[in-house]
Amino acid sequence: MRHTTPAPFALVTALVLAALPASAAAQIPEKFENLQYFPKDIARDSLVQRMRGFSFALGVRCQYCHAGGDGVSFQGVNFASDDKPAKRNARFMLRMVDSLNTHAFVGLAQRRTPPVQLECVTCHRGSSVPTTLARTL
Repeated sequence: MRHTTPAPFALVTALVLAALPASAAAQIPEKFENLQYFPKDIARDSLVQRMRGFSFALGVRCQYCHAGGDGVSFQGVNFASDDKPAKRNARFMLRMVDSLNTHAFVGLAQRRTPPVQLECVTCHRGSSVPTTLARTL
């Protein structure tokens, strides 16, 4: 199952992009290459918002998964590259979360309405490595 981004997120993304310095916004590609999880026709602002969500959920910057760049700006970042294991792991985890939410949890005898959804932050809690709540505390 592929995710779509609700309209409020698109609005927030548009505001975030507008607040970025012109040089940073210009360095985010207009057309995306090598999309393997997200739909090929995903809107730029929707994809940027999803990436920002990952960044906050894992407490990392874009270069944690994306190759190149100086770690601060988007200058020199190769978004299409699969060189970093973290990017490949992220795709695996996205598919795993989809499978749990859409297949495994559906079989629960007494599922809440609306159903609880597993998300990156459920396990990562702002850390690049998933951890338990007890260890976080």
